[in-house]
Amino acid sequence: MKRKNFFLKLALSSFVVVAFAISGLQATAAFSGEAAETEPATVRYTYMVPFVSERSDQVETRLNELVQAKYPWLTVELDPISQGDYAERISLMFSSAAECDAVYTPKWLAGIYNTRVANGDLMALNTLLESAPDLKATIPDLAWTGTMVGDSIYAVPGNQLNVAVSGISIMEPILEKYPLDWDSIEKVEDIEPWLEEVFANEDLLGFGYLENWYRPDLYGYDSIDTGLGGALFSTPGILGVHYTDETRQVINMLAIPEFENYLDRARRWNELGYAPSEMDPEVFVHLIEMKYIAQMNYAQPHDWWVSNYGIPALSGKALAPPFYANFRVGQNSTGICATSQNSEASIIFLELLNTDKDIFNTLLYGVEGEDWVWVDQDANLIARPEGYDDYTGYAGIDWVLGNQFMAYYREPRWAENDVWGLESALNESATPSVMLGFSFDRTPVEAEIAQVIAVLDEYAAPLVYGWVEDWDTGLADLLTMLDQAGLGVIQAEMQSQVDSWAAEQ
Repeated sequence: MKRKNFFLKLALSSFVVVAFAISGLQATAAFSGEAAETEPATVRYTYMVPFVSERSDQVETRLNELVQAKYPWLTVELDPISQGDYAERISLMFSSAAECDAVYTPKWLAGIYNTRVANGDLMALNTLLESAPDLKATIPDLAWTGTMVGDSIYAVPGNQLNVAVSGISIMEPILEKYPLDWDSIEKVEDIEPWLEEVFANEDLLGFGYLENWYRPDLYGYDSIDTGLGGALFSTPGILGVHYTDETRQVINMLAIPEFENYLDRARRWNELGYAPSEMDPEVFVHLIEMKYIAQMNYAQPHDWWVSNYGIPALSGKALAPPFYANFRVGQNSTGICATSQNSEASIIFLELLNTDKDIFNTLLYGVEGEDWVWVDQDANLIARPEGYDDYTGYAGIDWVLGNQFMAYYREPRWAENDVWGLESALNESATPSVMLGFSFDRTPVEAEIAQVIAVLDEYAAPLVYGWVEDWDTGLADLLTMLDQAGLGVIQAEMQSQVDSWAAEQ
């Protein structure tokens, strides 16, 4: 009950198809789940996974049993790609005009979504969606704005937490030993007295070790292009608009007082030993060993570190304003290739993937009884079979597949607190950002973007991690290099596109 109260407290304190006619297809019957008569069709589904499992063939077989129970003519061919290879493989796939149908097209990874829309690689889905009413209705209207360019929808957005939830999360064994009054924490600096006590009594490597420590959404800034920031700022990006700014002025989020304050704190924490003083090649091992005690990134109700890395449970507090963010909406989306010969079948598959729990969870966890078993079906709680190896067995990623809120729980306390229900409620209660519905076309400034990312990847990390003693001079040098690389050109182009888009709203 104590944990349940925490999750409730977190939620409350953080936010107070072209029209088609397939020969022989009975459209109404097809989308009502009844069998339809049509020519056989195969949809190739390209999606990202932690690693490509040897069990993918068995999962594909089971998936098609489920799909063909509703659409006997439809076959799905799985094309999983490991996360580390995804950006390069997708770029090669489109540049070589390889056959493709439904493809995971994230914004956050190398700007895949924006680039593919700008290059004409994705099909507009507006008319296709008229024949997929369950898909259109399942995903909230605000979420669809994240994959719109003008009046056209170019992908199916993920139905997941789309609210800015950056903040602090701390491992629960540390909190049990050193209690922290979360009600008194209004900004990151407020935990410094607590850190002083913990580090005086524990042998630790640091507070935490993660990229994206600098979170502009903590200050209400909504990133416009999350891929514009290189590896270090891959999620927030470095150009954005304040979520309440009706004039929609594009801001360089590395040239605001809040970033200066961040750099000052990063240096201070480094000097005090609260942050690691160098890169750690064994970071995940040390996380499990609790040599790091927290993260400063997302503080959402489902503590994904636990399920992904096997570390102790986290508790924390989101410190960002309660806004429904453009930088999160549509971050994880699935489009249909403009060259697809199976667009009608693809939209049917995407409707199933986002509305059918058996199909979704088969793609997420694998085959029931072989890759996972029920623990408590009423609570949607599952587990891996005894002795199952998570590193060789089948594994998908819930936020990649789309409707994350259909995922079965693997963490008992997630089930106990119904975190998907909490996150859905947060979506419904948050204030929409003024940037919802805008998508940046990178085409005019692709060369400048590549140059800016190269500068960030080479020079920004020492500043962000607090390793530069004279950080104000280091920041001035970084801003100069970014300007020389073309950041001002990108910002001006972005502002022009934002102004044109805003005039049409």
